[in-house]
Amino acid sequence: MKTINFIKGIAMPLFILSVSVWVSKVKGQAYLGKSYTPTEKVDMYLEAENIKRPYEVMGKSSVNQGFKSLQKTQDQVIKLGKSKGADGVIVKLVEEVTGSQKNDFGSLNNGNKSSNTFSASSSTMDVKVKKIEAVFIKYKD
Repeated sequence: MKTINFIKGIAMPLFILSVSVWVSKVKGQAYLGKSYTPTEKVDMYLEAENIKRPYEVMGKSSVNQGFKSLQKTQDQVIKLGKSKGADGVIVKLVEEVTGSQKNDFGSLNNGNKSSNTFSASSSTMDVKVKKIEAVFIKYKD
């Protein structure tokens, strides 16, 4: 009986959640927000200050590393916006530092017994990931 309750209460919801996350990753974009009747045209903005009409934020999405073409990714964002009923989308290309990588190297110069020298150096690089963030908007007028 405890096994059945565990499956109903914990295992099944976790399975459903993992499948829906997997499905959204397969499609390439996850969306969080409201949905309206699909639209035919979605205006694209690079800055919120460029929007001259009153609006509300209806949802957000991001596309992580893995996009091959910015134009194709932009088209996918617009397609998603149309399907969710957005009137506009604010897109931003973001570079996020996810870690660092350190390289150490050195060399030994063999001279005579009293003049052996060793020189060392190291370099550290940030590991960066590019992603596109999209904010979908609905005009109020």
